[in-house]
Amino acid sequence: MSTLDEIKSKIDIVDLVSEAGVKLRHAGKNYTGFCPFHDNKKTPAFVVWPETGTWRCFGQCNEGGDIF
Repeated sequence: MSTLDEIKSKIDIVDLVSEAGVKLRHAGKNYTGFCPFHDNKKTPAFVVWPETGTWRCFGQCNEGGDIF
């Protein structure tokens, strides 16, 4: 296991995103909220997948990634 994979396995992405100030709401297995990278307060387009440790914005910025 690489060092990055080891770090990813030890950090909960939901906790990390929440501590960064994004208010997340549980939606099934995933979490949704407003994207912190663009100004949109009408549609929660930011999705966090805890099982894979990834996130994606389906809104204006259309970005995605993991804890890094």
